[in-house]
Amino acid sequence: MSKPIAIMGTGSWGTTFAHLLDQGNNPIQIWGNDLEVISSIKSTRSNHKYHSEIVFSPQVEPMETPDLALSNSQLVVLAMPAQRLRENLEAWAKTVPTDAIVISLIKGLEHDTGLRVSQVVKQHLSNPFGVISGPNLATEIAAGQMAASTVASEDEGVAIQIQELCSSPRFKLFRSSDVIGVEIAGTTKNIIALATGIAIGLGLGENAQSAILTRGLSEMAKIGVAAGGSQKTFLGLSGIGDLIATSQSPYSRNRTFGVLLGQGKSMSEAKIQIGQTVEAMQSTEPILQLAHLHQLDVPVISQVSQILNGLALPESILEIFESSSHQVENY
Repeated sequence: MSKPIAIMGTGSWGTTFAHLLDQGNNPIQIWGNDLEVISSIKSTRSNHKYHSEIVFSPQVEPMETPDLALSNSQLVVLAMPAQRLRENLEAWAKTVPTDAIVISLIKGLEHDTGLRVSQVVKQHLSNPFGVISGPNLATEIAAGQMAASTVASEDEGVAIQIQELCSSPRFKLFRSSDVIGVEIAGTTKNIIALATGIAIGLGLGENAQSAILTRGLSEMAKIGVAAGGSQKTFLGLSGIGDLIATSQSPYSRNRTFGVLLGQGKSMSEAKIQIGQTVEAMQSTEPILQLAHLHQLDVPVISQVSQILNGLALPESILEIFESSSHQVENY
């Protein structure tokens, strides 16, 4: 019998990813810190908080402790918010099997340190590592719609193993060696999606939204390249692909949060209405600090920072059209 796969996180994407892997032949051990969700999966085979339409097969086993979920696993899937990663890894470091492949589904930077997920993981684990990122709207994938993503690892053999274990007829994975670029893209696209959402909430049209997306993509790529990533990554699934999905879909939390702000909702009202993690709220400042470290001018990201910090009104997103740095189009 195949060794189990550990899914560490029972939120929207973790639940959906467990459902994707449930189509294969590997036993799955899923854990989350919400005991009500674990109890729901155990008693009804569904996560009634997220995606009650998903019904797990008997090969998906909910675990009440992380140690039980990680036990004997061949693959450890990290599917929690970026800000909870360090504390979890500190608790799990001695439990994760040394030969297990660790996969990150996380899109964000650690707020206090500005570290990428792979950097935080390496501080605690020496396991082979890969990251999956792309246009992964969980609601669509949970409904059985087709999707494709990037799996990035510095070790091509590890990327191939992840492809073999996690691909399915409706979920295609393409390989990359650019872990840095994929992680930066997955983080920055949420910020640009929030900016696009604000524009939508303000009633701006497709032309203005497209301008924000295009100039935002330029800022994403500049930061990624400065951090050591490849510019080509930002023209792929984890770059422009994820940016389009996150900025244009009503299923996107970051876009929806921006829409609510543009419509006049307060930050607290918008957070309550979303009811889930809005990654851009924690990632904007460390991304902006990274841009400043490399002396990059990023008007879209800077304006989002001003709005999130209460230093500017949502209407100020229009100021990006007045930025002198965008007088000459460059990429």
